[in-house]
Amino acid sequence: MSRSVSSAARSAMYAQETEEVFVLLLEVSTAGEPIRVALDSENLDTKLTVDGTDTHGTAVTFAGGYFGIELPEEAGENISTVRVTIDNVDRVIVAAIRSANTPPDCNMWVVLRSSPDVVEAGPYYLTLESASYDAMTVTGELAFEDVTNRRYPAHEYTPSNTPGLF
Repeated sequence: MSRSVSSAARSAMYAQETEEVFVLLLEVSTAGEPIRVALDSENLDTKLTVDGTDTHGTAVTFAGGYFGIELPEEAGENISTVRVTIDNVDRVIVAAIRSANTPPDCNMWVVLRSSPDVVEAGPYYLTLESASYDAMTVTGELAFEDVTNRRYPAHEYTPSNTPGLF
């Protein structure tokens, strides 16, 4: 799968040494305010511009910190899951998981710290399928949408809605 990246990102990937830092951003949409974290040592303000369109109207802040992420293997026929582990430093995370009536939507992007508005990879749309937590960490299983089991075509062709076919 081909992906277009900025010249700054391409230069950083090809360089033997670089000052550029690739930052993974995660946004969990809950009933209240979304939870936004950046896999970085500092907070990051961004509009997240994808193909010339801003994801957010104004800059939003992704809280810098550590979270672990286990990406799925690309081999096989199965719909893979992503495992994310976040430090349980704020009780808002657990409260949001407990109060969710439907599985929260999660979005991931990769940006450069030097140009956080330009999305280098993503967006990746996932759903929080399950979560567990203890006093120290919150762990969640994120899944991609299973498009292989969608009905195709989405509509039925019956005499009532398409009389010209019958």
